[in-house]
Amino acid sequence: MFRRLLVVILALGGLAPLGAGTVSSGRLEMIVDTGELLVARISDAEAGITWQSEAAAVLQGTGLDQPAIRAALAVETRADGEVALTATITNQGEEPAAVAPAFPSLEGLAVNGVGGSLEYCFPGRPAVIGGRAGRREGWYGGSFPLQFLSLYRPGGGGLFIRIEDTANQPKMFVLDLDAMAAMRVDYPSRILAPGESWTLPRVVIGVHDGDWHEAFTAYRGWLRRTCRPAAPRKEWLREAFSFRTQFLHFKQPRPSGMFDPASRRLSIADVVDRDKEAFGGIDYLHLFDWAWTPEHGRVGDYRPWDHLGGLAAFRRELAAVRAGGVRAGLYLEGYLVSTASQLGRRRGSDWEMHDAAGQPLRRWGDYHHLCPHVPEWRARLADTCRRVVQETGVDGIYVDQCGFANQYVCHRADHGHPVPSGNLTGEAALLEEVRKAVPERVALLIEETPTDMLQQQVDGSFTAAVVQGLARRPECLINLARFANPGFKSFELISEQGLRNNLDAVHVSFFNGQGLYLAGLADAWYSPECRALIGKSHGLLRRFRRAFCGLRPTPLVPVLQPPLLANHFPADDRDVDGEVWTLFNPGAEPVEGDLLAVPHLPGAVYRDLWSGGAVEVRTAGDEDRLRFRVGGRSAGCIWRGPVTAAGPAVSDGQE
Repeated sequence: MFRRLLVVILALGGLAPLGAGTVSSGRLEMIVDTGELLVARISDAEAGITWQSEAAAVLQGTGLDQPAIRAALAVETRADGEVALTATITNQGEEPAAVAPAFPSLEGLAVNGVGGSLEYCFPGRPAVIGGRAGRREGWYGGSFPLQFLSLYRPGGGGLFIRIEDTANQPKMFVLDLDAMAAMRVDYPSRILAPGESWTLPRVVIGVHDGDWHEAFTAYRGWLRRTCRPAAPRKEWLREAFSFRTQFLHFKQPRPSGMFDPASRRLSIADVVDRDKEAFGGIDYLHLFDWAWTPEHGRVGDYRPWDHLGGLAAFRRELAAVRAGGVRAGLYLEGYLVSTASQLGRRRGSDWEMHDAAGQPLRRWGDYHHLCPHVPEWRARLADTCRRVVQETGVDGIYVDQCGFANQYVCHRADHGHPVPSGNLTGEAALLEEVRKAVPERVALLIEETPTDMLQQQVDGSFTAAVVQGLARRPECLINLARFANPGFKSFELISEQGLRNNLDAVHVSFFNGQGLYLAGLADAWYSPECRALIGKSHGLLRRFRRAFCGLRPTPLVPVLQPPLLANHFPADDRDVDGEVWTLFNPGAEPVEGDLLAVPHLPGAVYRDLWSGGAVEVRTAGDEDRLRFRVGGRSAGCIWRGPVTAAGPAVSDGQE
């Protein structure tokens, strides 16, 4: 054990030494042993639940037992009934020392010492909610963007941890559920110089009634208090639900018709008009390969104007697209530079990442894979984005591969970062520079769901939460990150090769209140039935965008007939715009009867927007019980509003 550890408690009344004793905040009680840095007990006094009864070290890891390493723990009790822990590790020796801490490490978790009855929320991509035993882990980044873990018992009562890291520090969230449960956050090894201290991100512990929703609500409250977008959110982007990717040059399997290389004639607006008809509406056009030239490759220089017939012609086409009600954005790369590009030839070898063997990374073929920790590369990309926006007047910039935040590791010693270094903090710095470089009116988008802190620098992203959830099981069909920060826009990317006849993906994306990333040939890569369903969902999302863009959505609200699933989307001004419940029936057979019980609202009207069928309402006390039908493997949508609100008698899925 760590006998050189100093433990203090920062109570509401100030800082004071703490021996082995009790820390209380509201209903939460913890016993902390200062001599061994132990948490000996965690209990919920109001619910009569003891969550941890055996003493265990709350700070663990490798390297902490070195003679020169000292650690201190600050404990802060909060008025909201939470307890916050902060650990600091210091190298007091004369030589560098490597440490790899785990903080917090909560072990032996159970309800009053009895294991086997717990469930959990593991908010990865997608979220996993339930009680299946085993170990789950996720690196903070695109696969695990939200900083909390939740345990709860099915009958009510829960325990959660939240990490209040505002600096995008690399870490892995771990949840073990077997006979007993454990929650832990692991940090990668770090070398501390003599005299250097490392203060780990603050850990917050809380208890509550109910299930994981209360832990999620507490986390979302912290997120709202903490995060401030670097640029105002764009209402037009938040109200976009059809994100159409198109190609000027690449064949898939035939050219799109946007560019004729023989005449160098652009027909971007004409193709967008055809796409609008095929998909029932397009809100955003994303040009993937606009920068490609035969001489300099796909990415790096971003000066294709001679090859495209001139900048003026390109600007005219984008203006025509915008005049037709569609915003347009351009693709840039955050990591790759073509080796044939002028930039690649000049600086690619200097700025590219190396693997552990000292060889240049070539994961994606004939590209330099540039390190985001290199200040010159960050400045160059930011300046390029600024120039491209000025030249084209475009509405959005997409920076590819950013968002995963942990897919690369650089082992070069001449880049000014520790060796090895992941890309999370470097990527955050890169996107911060890009955001500062482009005008506030321009939407900045990236790939995958970025970390909660990284979302401050960008406006939106693509995510694969739905397609990954469909590959698992019904309780994984929620994109929890979409509900945690609803001001941040996300589109579901189901496939780069079109949706074919993947109706489930369209249904579940609508269930999450999200639009779709649409790639490929409309006639060859989408069935007529799929295109019709896309048009229907797009029409409803646009028609009721005030509800779907509201800032207080609730995921997975109670239903009367499980395994039916439901989400709630109230408009910010629900007295005018009403509210929407989306549903998804994962079963093959329809469900009907009393399906939802919602708080009674005098004078309200209800409409089944998805099927156009009747909604029977029976008021019982302070709730309305809603009777309707949802088809097998189908979404559903119920709207409620005052009689004066703009709700259609039936829905045809159009505005």
